[in-house]
Amino acid sequence: SGDIVMKAKKGLEFKARTNTYCAEKWTESGFLGFSSKSYERWETQKATCNVEGKNVTLLTDGDLVSEGTDFVATNGNLMADIKGKAFLYDVVTTSKTYSSKSSWWGINSSESFKQTQSTKGTLMKSTGITFLKAKDIKGISTDIIGHDVILDADNIDLRRRKLQNKSRSKSRGFGA
Repeated sequence: SGDIVMKAKKGLEFKARTNTYCAEKWTESGFLGFSSKSYERWETQKATCNVEGKNVTLLTDGDLVSEGTDFVATNGNLMADIKGKAFLYDVVTTSKTYSSKSSWWGINSSESFKQTQSTKGTLMKSTGITFLKAKDIKGISTDIIGHDVILDADNIDLRRRKLQNKSRSKSRGFGA
């Protein structure tokens, strides 16, 4: 592939799209409420941007906003000269599962809940120099990789997101 040059007067935005949906849901009931089961699984899909070329150059007088974008220079340099601020964010996806089961008209019951999160951060990667100049650089779960990496800003704030993974279960009744 060839070189990619993106130049914008007012700013560059690479925003992800997310869609949360019920992936699976079912309910079963037994005779006269003697037993029942239910199950739900929710997921979030994400669609992010990819900018890939031999060399990648990003130029703007405004801000750079990225949500989970991959900027990859496959055989050269990645150069970003941003006159405003660089916001290099991640995209979080969440999967949730809920299930319940009961018998003896609810005297015996159990339920469980599980939430799992993952993140896809902005990636700035080159085989040569990865250069990012901006007034301020703020990144969450951002990876900046290159043979040489140069970040030039008044303030640089890069951190990892703490994911909210949790689960719980409870039972009641005979043998609980």
